[in-house]
Amino acid sequence: MSLLFLLTTVHVQDHGESLAADELTTVRKNLETRSVSVQEPFINDTWKQMFREHFLQQALTNMQECKKAFYHRELATSQLHCDDVVLFWRIQRMLHITANALRQQIESSEARNLNRQVKNILDSLSHNPDMKRHLVTGRQVELAEELKRVRSIQEKLDSFISALQEEKRS
Repeated sequence: MSLLFLLTTVHVQDHGESLAADELTTVRKNLETRSVSVQEPFINDTWKQMFREHFLQQALTNMQECKKAFYHRELATSQLHCDDVVLFWRIQRMLHITANALRQQIESSEARNLNRQVKNILDSLSHNPDMKRHLVTGRQVELAEELKRVRSIQEKLDSFISALQEEKRS
């Protein structure tokens, strides 16, 4: 927490993405006076994260100003640069594409897993003659065969009835 405080003493607005060597030394010395020992790469990494956060906050602020100007129909007359709208549109588009790619990878992975599981189950069934016999001669198979016989009889009855009606007419 003290590192963030000391880094905020360097003004983010007036600064670039990286700290100069003298600024790094100043921050490190200030931390050492508070009994906090850190290496310069850690300070640089923390600064880069703070700079990115500041950059995004500034872009959000600029975008809100563009939104206000757009709703008040002052966009054409104002001196605003609304490049941040394009930035956030690109970020949104990138997130959308990434989410789709991840969804496809997950679906593909799940399909492969399901395919593998079905194959394993079918392989285990193919090696088990009792299970095959049960599946081929089970109750559902018997009902299906009986239903097939009933339909055959029904068709024969229908043809017999139509033949009788044909004889009555002639």
